[in-house]
Amino acid sequence: MKEKIKKALSFIAKQLFFYFPFVVLYTVASEFVFSYKYGFSVKSISEIYKILFGSIGFTAILSGLSFRASSSTENREKKTIFNMAGERLFHATILFIISTVLQYTITNLVSKYSLNLITFIICTILIIPASLFFTYGLIYTSRSLILLHRILFIGWEDPLK
Repeated sequence: MKEKIKKALSFIAKQLFFYFPFVVLYTVASEFVFSYKYGFSVKSISEIYKILFGSIGFTAILSGLSFRASSSTENREKKTIFNMAGERLFHATILFIISTVLQYTITNLVSKYSLNLITFIICTILIIPASLFFTYGLIYTSRSLILLHRILFIGWEDPLK
């Protein structure tokens, strides 16, 4: 009985570790993309910055941990996978930083100048790459979390395989 409970808890923990990042990534992406429907209010802008700074911190920490795991392991295959995941997370951090700079530019344009046609066109042009950089950062983060999951839980059946 004790072994069944232990096995069930292990299965639940592995499922949560695998599916929880996707739920978080979906929530963050939907909040980032759909926050523009509220306009450029102080609340929506502060929420966007919270999301961006949180994304930068999350990916930077995981990137550092992946590089540290890569340097401390002796297994050549694991070292390569940890290194690849760290590189993807570092790239995602850079994409989030670029998205933050573009978002900051949009916010300053809207706050300093009234929302006339030229400002609207410039903001629209800047929102597209900001959203794309953020989306690609989320994709890189998701792929690197899948790589880390596969290396940390070797032998567990991966639903994405």
